[in-house]
Amino acid sequence: MRAWMIGLMLMAGLALGAQTVSEHAPSTPAAPLTLEQCIAAAQGESPIEASAALSLESASHTAEAAKAPYYPSLALSLGASRWQRRIFLPNGLSFPGKPVPTLVGPTDDYTFALSAAYTLFDGGERKAQLGAARARQKMSGAEAARVRQDLSLTVAQAYFALASAQARRDVAAQSLKRSEDHLALAQARKEAGAVPLVDVKRAEADAADARLTLVRADDAVRVSRGRLATAMGLNASTPLNLAPPVDPPKAPEESELARAQATALQNRPAIHAAEQGVEAARRGVDATRGAFSPKVSAAASYGREDASWYPQDKTWLVGVTVSVPLFTGFSRVQNLAKAKVDLSKAETDARQTALAVQEQVWDAFSGLQASYEAIQTAEALVASARESERLARDRYEVGAGTITDLLDAETALAKAETSQVTAQWEYRAARVQFRWSSGDLP
Repeated sequence: MRAWMIGLMLMAGLALGAQTVSEHAPSTPAAPLTLEQCIAAAQGESPIEASAALSLESASHTAEAAKAPYYPSLALSLGASRWQRRIFLPNGLSFPGKPVPTLVGPTDDYTFALSAAYTLFDGGERKAQLGAARARQKMSGAEAARVRQDLSLTVAQAYFALASAQARRDVAAQSLKRSEDHLALAQARKEAGAVPLVDVKRAEADAADARLTLVRADDAVRVSRGRLATAMGLNASTPLNLAPPVDPPKAPEESELARAQATALQNRPAIHAAEQGVEAARRGVDATRGAFSPKVSAAASYGREDASWYPQDKTWLVGVTVSVPLFTGFSRVQNLAKAKVDLSKAETDARQTALAVQEQVWDAFSGLQASYEAIQTAEALVASARESERLARDRYEVGAGTITDLLDAETALAKAETSQVTAQWEYRAARVQFRWSSGDLP
């Protein structure tokens, strides 16, 4: 339903059209999308999520099939045949007035029977196999949850990549505007005879370079928009518009790290999958041990057999069978040894998974700290670069500065502004990465 609402929102945006866009920006729908809406659309449309759901459904059927040995088996058989067979009678046997027969038949044989069988005792093999199948089902559920969380992270990364590209395009547009303003200033001072023609030519080259930067920024926006649409399970050409962020950056606290590490061990699907892998391996050991015990089974059948249809002669059977495996070429011993090794490996893999999850939380928190500090540094850099550009312009207007000073200050300001918007969106991407590492993404 949420994905359907997102689709209506996109269609409404296309119908209305975006009339207030810049000269260099491509048209975008009027309805902006939040990160949560993009994630909801992806989980409703993405083939990746659908594939994970189908894998979980397959594992559920496998677990149900593992219950079959607990039920009796029933079989109905019908048969019709015509046969002849050679017989061997003892020497010296004779029939008065008749030769000794060597063949029986040809004759017809019609049969039908209903038979049933049930395992009474198997040393716990059925129980272990059912437990292993259920553990694998839970393991598939954890894997499906991991796929959904990874999909949410992929959408979030594409979302912030598009937002960052749009912000850098805005910076490029502002930089072009300043370059054109500086060109106009150089032309005015040239006409007044205050500066040589070379100042105008250098300003023209700077404006052309700024225009090229804007073209590349527009292309980066288009590519990023296509990647976000693809991550959402949509066509790459689907127009998307992003809602502006409402949460200001906040400094990460050390208490967040300890809380996230504890939460990750409880919430991360990778941990759950590893735990269920251990349980499945443990059940596998129990099932392999069951191969050493006797098997007790009951069987019953009732039917009819005759040389003509409808058969008249009754046939029936009731009995209990005890099967004791004496020697199987050491296969049971080797299978048990293998099952124990598989269990040890699953336990080792589970420990390694826990360590990897803790490392991911640590790395994500470190990245979050670095991105927040980058924002503070970039803000100070932008303030300094703006003041330097203003002073350079004022000096050039009164003839106290050179065009080189002005253009250098302009380039430094554009670089500082780009670093600032990049740091802001990298912080938000790092915040989402940190939430994913603790299993907190929707």
